[in-house]
Amino acid sequence: RRVHGDAYKQIKPLKMAAWRKKFHVTQGGSEAMDLRTLFKRLGRAVFAREHGLFASRNESQALLHPLRQASSSRLSELKFAGKLAAKTLYDMAVYGDAHILGVHLSRSLCKLLVGLPITPSDLISDDPVFFAERIAPLLYNSIRASTEYYFAEPGLTSRGVPTVVELVRDGASLRVTEENKERYLALLAHHRLYGSVRREVDAFLAGFFSLVPEELLAAFDDGEMEMLLCGLPKLNLADLRAATVCEGTLADPDSPDAHLVRWFWDAVESFALVSRARLLQRIVGSLYVPQGGFASIQP
Repeated sequence: RRVHGDAYKQIKPLKMAAWRKKFHVTQGGSEAMDLRTLFKRLGRAVFAREHGLFASRNESQALLHPLRQASSSRLSELKFAGKLAAKTLYDMAVYGDAHILGVHLSRSLCKLLVGLPITPSDLISDDPVFFAERIAPLLYNSIRASTEYYFAEPGLTSRGVPTVVELVRDGASLRVTEENKERYLALLAHHRLYGSVRREVDAFLAGFFSLVPEELLAAFDDGEMEMLLCGLPKLNLADLRAATVCEGTLADPDSPDAHLVRWFWDAVESFALVSRARLLQRIVGSLYVPQGGFASIQP
């Protein structure tokens, strides 16, 4: 907390020209802390749940997403968090310094950073309960005639007063049908992950893009952005293999298809760190492995 408080007070007022310079941490005229340690400590303090700026809607993964804020001062802190995240990329590109924040941002936030649209599948990692309760029933089933859904969602005003948010014009009276449900689910996911916290996400993005221009990030995808911000994880292949369940003929070591399983693990063993990170993102939706290992992940 002391590191966060002291650094926040000294760094936040800096002009953009100073943000673009290399930071140094000194005490009594001598180097007090290397930048790698500083950014990890500062990142964990700024993005800590108890700090109230970010939270995770996924109990098995610490994927952080901006929280709704009541005051403009908190929005200013979110803008600072965006600058801090961008500083890791800026220093890597300009100075060759590889320091990361030590936190994991939500998949949808990484998508917004690189200009990709939010999709309903992003909720699988970012908000699995909402996906299971609101998205999956419509996505995987036909709409029953007796069930009524509309292009509207309960929400709050800027003062915290309950209201109805229309996902499209006159959405409160536009019924969801089998023909338009794909559009409805896309709008619902966008509202859940962006629209409901638009001011907060925009503040974070504004801080980020003030240091790293948005157009420079268009060449990346959300997975690459997560790697740049969080670093490459050490993938425990033994743990992954022990937690992997094969079904059908793949589960029978004597079946004609058993060699496919062996080939798969031989290929994974040969993967470079980046390819292993990509595999991890495909499995769990991010680079974060829960403390309980792969066995604690619910399919």
